[in-house]
Amino acid sequence: MLLRMLRTMTSRRVKTDLTTPGELNKVDQAAEFAQLGDLRSAIFALRRHLDLFPHDVSAINNLGCYLSDTGDDTEASKCFELAYSLDDTFLPGIVNHAKFLSDRHHSDEGLKFLCETKASAPDFPQVDAVYGGLSLALGNVAVARRHVLHAWLKLFDNLRYANCYLLDCAYDDSEES
Repeated sequence: MLLRMLRTMTSRRVKTDLTTPGELNKVDQAAEFAQLGDLRSAIFALRRHLDLFPHDVSAINNLGCYLSDTGDDTEASKCFELAYSLDDTFLPGIVNHAKFLSDRHHSDEGLKFLCETKASAPDFPQVDAVYGGLSLALGNVAVARRHVLHAWLKLFDNLRYANCYLLDCAYDDSEES
């Protein structure tokens, strides 16, 4: 699996900059819409991109994230499953697949994917964030707090990880030393 992952990571990904002259790349356009908080337009732009490039794993994964943020978990889960089935070595896809499994009460399967990803990419902050969420759901607040803190420190400007850490601290009833 490690060799396949290395081969996939070094191989060329689907080019996403093949647009008509003068037209803004749909993936970039979607990212701009998402940054402005217009997730519906971001979803529309990614769907237009995927009409032309249906195997762009990164775009499928991003579409799943935007759909999840809008509350469309059914469609988001389909995107995460598709992204994982197309490339089971794409780290964001693996993490989202693990989160999808744990959200569907298949925590053991999700944990297996998280452990494999953590072993192959220990500095990937999303692994710690999802692992922390899974640990909190299982009632292990100390482990959840530690993992979310690691995720937050890796991406310190990420407000979501800061909020998750503060939430985990609120649930932790251990004494500080």
